[in-house]
Amino acid sequence: MLDVKVFDYIHSLQTIDDPLKRVEWMMKGCTIFFPFNRGTIYTYSPLNYIGEGILLVEDGNIQPLNMIKEDVRDFPPIYYALSKKRPHQTTIEPKNWPIHYIEQFQLTYLIIIPICYSGTVIGTALIDRCIDDREITAEVLEDLYQYFQISSQWLLPHSKTKHKLSKREKEVLQKLSYGYSLKEMADFMGLSEFTVRDYLTSASRKLGTKHRTEAVAVAMRSGIII
Repeated sequence: MLDVKVFDYIHSLQTIDDPLKRVEWMMKGCTIFFPFNRGTIYTYSPLNYIGEGILLVEDGNIQPLNMIKEDVRDFPPIYYALSKKRPHQTTIEPKNWPIHYIEQFQLTYLIIIPICYSGTVIGTALIDRCIDDREITAEVLEDLYQYFQISSQWLLPHSKTKHKLSKREKEVLQKLSYGYSLKEMADFMGLSEFTVRDYLTSASRKLGTKHRTEAVAVAMRSGIII
């Protein structure tokens, strides 16, 4: 679960006017709050399956990555993650990865994070080079996924769409954005966990999102919560 420091960092993206600087700030945060030294980010078009490089962050240094433009269907692990809209960890083998990229970036494994906006995949982050030998757990993957889904809401123009959420629906989304668990929200609000879950489900439905993380991201981007 993301902690308050991470959410504060994400909120700071809205103060950056330059879109590219926002991307840089987002990728730096990935290496600040997670145990990885390198991350790359790409745009993605679901119409023609093309991914285009934006930048690489490695050991705190930033490099442009605009020389890369590929059809992701030629990269089965990436295509799988983007199709499923879920994070995916993979070892790098010549059978599923071009040898020149393996050699250029000295790849051994990658964590692939689809970046979504209003339910559509708009990009992907590729993360590797764990700073120690710790296990990359499902929890780490989910936290990375949440980080990028929420951060990505500040990368595109502000949506003027208004959503009519109830006071309780807004409240549970706000608390979820602060890192509260269902039980913590239920205890704080004097409700059952089932009722809290119902509020989250109805809020997500009204926002047109498929899961809680996306609902929080859209609510933040729309100014419903802060």
